[in-house]
Amino acid sequence: MQEALLKVEIMSSLISNDKKLKFLLDENVKKELLQFLKKDFDVIFKPKGLSNGKLAEFSKLEKRIFITNDWDFTEEHSYNKETIFSII
Repeated sequence: MQEALLKVEIMSSLISNDKKLKFLLDENVKKELLQFLKKDFDVIFKPKGLSNGKLAEFSKLEKRIFITNDWDFTEEHSYNKETIFSII
C-alpha cells in the first residue's frame, strides 16, 4: 500500500492543482486506501463481479487510474495503453 501511495504523491505533483486525479479501485483493494484517497481525489469502486475487461473499459472511458492487486492486469498484451487508462 505504501508503494501505491508514493506513486499517487508523485502523480499528483506532476499535474496542476486545478485538475483532480480520478481513481477506480478494484474490489480487492483495502477500504483504508479508499478513505485515504477520498480526502483529496475523485475515487470510486465498481460493483463486485465486473469482468476485468469491463473495469479496463471503464478506466479508459472515465480516464481513471485503476488500482488493483489483481495480477491479471500485469499482462501487457491484454492491458496496455489502448485498453486501459492507467494501472497501479
